[in-house]
Amino acid sequence: MARPKRDDPMLVRTPPTLHAVVTAMGDYSTRVAEICGTLLVRRGWVDAHVRPCVHHVYLMPYWSQIVAQQIDRTDMRGGGLYYHTSEIDGIIQGARVLRRSRVIDPANYMPEGARLRLENAEHELAELTVSGDATEGEIRAAVRGAKAALAAAQEQVEADLAPAIIAAHKDAIHHRGWFSWREYGDQAPASLADLAERGATTATVMAGWGGTAEEAAREIWQQGMVRVEITMPDGAVRAMVMPDPCPEPVRDPAAGLAVPAELLPKEYWAKYIV
Repeated sequence: MARPKRDDPMLVRTPPTLHAVVTAMGDYSTRVAEICGTLLVRRGWVDAHVRPCVHHVYLMPYWSQIVAQQIDRTDMRGGGLYYHTSEIDGIIQGARVLRRSRVIDPANYMPEGARLRLENAEHELAELTVSGDATEGEIRAAVRGAKAALAAAQEQVEADLAPAIIAAHKDAIHHRGWFSWREYGDQAPASLADLAERGATTATVMAGWGGTAEEAAREIWQQGMVRVEITMPDGAVRAMVMPDPCPEPVRDPAAGLAVPAELLPKEYWAKYIV
């Protein structure tokens, strides 16, 4: 548990009364563990880059038990440092959100007639598979129909979207360096809690034990994940990734195409990004 320092300029000292402490905890409600758990950093990182820049209070263990009962927070037991929530959220709100790839659905670029044929083929296949009364030949025919409809969807994408996009899709997974991270507009999380709810993580965590950075980078590309760069007041940057906050509706995740976001026309972004 972190303890207060005498030379800590951002430490706010409150009068030792129950009313003063309870009032202060209304603003200073973000625990060190919450910051570590959301930004996926160790306490040493918080001490180096958050503590010198964000106001905080120290809640003594004795007070923590009393205050926890007063404001109905069981996670406050044990005391420690609590950071000013609005200041933390302000830092998160100032994050840059960047995009490099975008998952599109071929079915979204089909004429209405082709879309209906695809839906009917999928529905027929699902019914035959569930009923148990269909012959093997009927199921195979339905599978062929569904695959043909999906192939038509792929062809329609090539007809409706710029050929450069499709060509880039085929090679981009192996040549991601050709494409840069671009600004994604006003998509920054609203708070530390919002960042956590959006499933923010890091490439290192995605790689896991025994994985590689290349595997994580491919997954980030294929899922169309966005990059979040959180800059602390001292200039330190915490880079994370999270799912696209405004994804294109995709009927079947397995059929989605990850394409270079920078090649999509402005009209596309006007349609999907509100």
